[in-house]
Amino acid sequence: MLLYKYCRTDGINVLKECNLRFSPPSKFNDPFELLPKVTYPRKETLLTIHNTRLSLKESLGQYFGVLSLSYNMDNITMWAHYAEGHKGMVVELETDEIGKMENGKNIQVYKVKYTQKRVPVQFDDKYKPTFGEDLTDLVVTKSNIWAQEDEYRILFKCKEFKMNQDGYYYQPIAPLGIKSVILGCACDKKLVDDVIIELTAERYRHVKLFHAHMDNHDFKLIMFDLTDSLDKFRKTKDSSEFFAKLVTIK
Repeated sequence: MLLYKYCRTDGINVLKECNLRFSPPSKFNDPFELLPKVTYPRKETLLTIHNTRLSLKESLGQYFGVLSLSYNMDNITMWAHYAEGHKGMVVELETDEIGKMENGKNIQVYKVKYTQKRVPVQFDDKYKPTFGEDLTDLVVTKSNIWAQEDEYRILFKCKEFKMNQDGYYYQPIAPLGIKSVILGCACDKKLVDDVIIELTAERYRHVKLFHAHMDNHDFKLIMFDLTDSLDKFRKTKDSSEFFAKLVTIK
């Protein structure tokens, strides 16, 4: 499945390190995430309910790391919020090719469910949650105000990874899982230089390159294909023709 990762300018590290960053719930920008509708066998105070929710979120945060992806590459709001005001980049990923889970199975992708209601979780009289067979609903359900993001998620068990100093988890991926890079319409020359240098590496010879431009008439982005120029640069290392085609919108 082809999905897109919106990145800030430091998204160049996806190419340099050939890995993806998984976030613990403590790093989510939505404070409602992983906080369910709590029910008990008996009446409880709001403070007890609130503390139980937070405790559950903390526990799940020690279990799951989340990679958030989008079905769309040209969402203007997403570019603004997650790609540093269009200064960053988007990486196209083929989820069937980025790697395998620790059990050797293909990575499982979950489509985020958007709703007005929180996921209900029943607690017993010892304050232990009852999830039934699956607790992923709580991890992949968000308020419908986020529906425009058209988000998909990949979940990894945190116990399989060591948290980095920046508070995130990093998962190596197969280079063939990266299919294209889209530069933001407000990206600077340094990011362009860094990206084309990384894409000359043998492991990325298959990767295509695009540059987003603002449409002159409508509120939308147009993706210019720079792959032919990139291929010539890969062979000659002459960037003159490449940059002649790279029009920067001010």
